[in-house]
Amino acid sequence: MNGLTLLARQARGACKVPMEMKAVLSGDFAPDELAQAEELGCKIYHKPYDLDEIFDWLNQQESVSLSHESGSENIDFSQGDFFDQ
Repeated sequence: MNGLTLLARQARGACKVPMEMKAVLSGDFAPDELAQAEELGCKIYHKPYDLDEIFDWLNQQESVSLSHESGSENIDFSQGDFFDQ
């Protein structure tokens, strides 16, 4: 199963995480795969990946997610904190 198949299943299923909070990374999307990813509404990253851009996006998603929970602190992905968890 590839990432697009998983995201499509989640969109049809009971996953409560909004699609705009999901991303797919690709080295070489075929035109139909790119169209599917755009239709799903997820964030799309193409090679070569800009890790700073990905870390910034992850931090934004984490911030949105954690803002709905009390007593949680943000993880700063740009500093590699997630490896120490």
